[in-house]
Amino acid sequence: ENGRAALEALELRDFDLVVVDMHMPELGGIDAYKMYRFAHPDDDATPFVMLTANATAEARMACEAVGIRHFLTKPISSSRLLRRFSTGHPSGR
Repeated sequence: ENGRAALEALELRDFDLVVVDMHMPELGGIDAYKMYRFAHPDDDATPFVMLTANATAEARMACEAVGIRHFLTKPISSSRLLRRFSTGHPSGR
C-alpha cells in the first residue's frame, strides 16, 4: 500500500525480495529503502527492486545513488519480474 506498510512488513518477517514503487503514498520507495538500510545496516542479502513509471536516467541515478541496484519501469508483468531474478543475473543485463 505504501512505504510505511512495507517497512512494517519487513520488521515482521524476512523476504527474499522487496518490490517498492518510487512514488508510494506516505513514504516513497527511495526513502523506505534508506530507512530500512539505516535500521538494518548488515542486511545486504535482501534485494530491493524499484518500480517506477519514470523511465528517465535521472530516476535510475537517484536509485543508484542510494544503493538500489534493481530498477524496473512500469508496466511490469510478474513473468518479467520472475525472469529477471531467476536467471542468475539480478541486474537484468
